[in-house]
Amino acid sequence: MASLLLLAPILGFLGHVTAAAVAGCASLSGWAFSNDTASVYLATDVPQGTNFSTSDGPQTNDLPGFCRIALSIKTSPETSAKAEVWLPEPDEWNARLLTVGNGGFAGSIN
Repeated sequence: MASLLLLAPILGFLGHVTAAAVAGCASLSGWAFSNDTASVYLATDVPQGTNFSTSDGPQTNDLPGFCRIALSIKTSPETSAKAEVWLPEPDEWNARLLTVGNGGFAGSIN
């Protein structure tokens, strides 16, 4: 159930991606949901060929270009969770979305 609660803001957010594709990825920075359950704290274009690594993960080399969107999702008045959505370049994306997981830390893409 918690996975669905975290996923709902992300799915709702994707409805605004079409406008961002026209205006640019950075236009999403600072965007907040109308009910204040989530907000975008980072939205940036990552160019093709970038070598990317997160603060706690291995480096991934020669990535295709994408829009990196980081969200803060309120889970209660005192706590929040972080999530990222990496969207391909608008001309490379068929607008489909795959989400996986079964709660907790057990989600992965096989």
